[in-house]
Amino acid sequence: MIEETIAQHRDTVSGGQEIHALAGAPEENARVALEVAGCARDRLDVVVAAGSDNSECNFLLSELLLATPETAEVRVICNPEMTDSGLAGVAGHDGRPILVRVLSQLPPLLIVTADQTVTLTSIESPAGDAYSVIRAPAIVRLLCELFDGIWQGAAAAGPGAVLDGRMRTELTRKILALLRAGVTDEVAARKLAISVRTYRRHVAEIMTMIGSSSRFQAGVKAAELGLLDSRSP
Repeated sequence: MIEETIAQHRDTVSGGQEIHALAGAPEENARVALEVAGCARDRLDVVVAAGSDNSECNFLLSELLLATPETAEVRVICNPEMTDSGLAGVAGHDGRPILVRVLSQLPPLLIVTADQTVTLTSIESPAGDAYSVIRAPAIVRLLCELFDGIWQGAAAAGPGAVLDGRMRTELTRKILALLRAGVTDEVAARKLAISVRTYRRHVAEIMTMIGSSSRFQAGVKAAELGLLDSRSP
């Protein structure tokens, strides 16, 4: 549906340039994509599906995330092949939570939407990639609604593709180690010099991020993902 919507409006250009077709070199189009990502303050939604080169898409996604302000929540929909090729290595550099879901049979495309106000789109075609920057509110809103619908139906990325820098902070490591050791909340909070309420909030967030159904399982999963020293208790 996203592909059809973009194709339908790709050649529409208004006097106010609410839809602007880019005709630059690939490097110039990529620069514009980074500018769109840099506009995000609250949320950046990305659909990225590889054609024949997953590594190129991974690199572009990494650059987009680096260009996105730290205040923005990031959601990524990609094809499973990208997670299989090492998507986990592209982000988590600044502690921002980056949510990833996968969907099979995505056509090769790139969609970058900042704050539901501006979208960059690119669809692979026999004539080459067609890039457009869309600012028309009705079209951007429709693309956002389509993204939300696909997001709900997409599968959560596996543990190997967790993209959350907070999982590697020192405090998180300590909490995970305490969870694996089965330490009570009161003792753990005292060891970390924080309140029990704050400790429990951190635990809830960590369990959600790591996808565990129990506290002990969170500690075990963390060890499996290399977030903990295997020698720690």
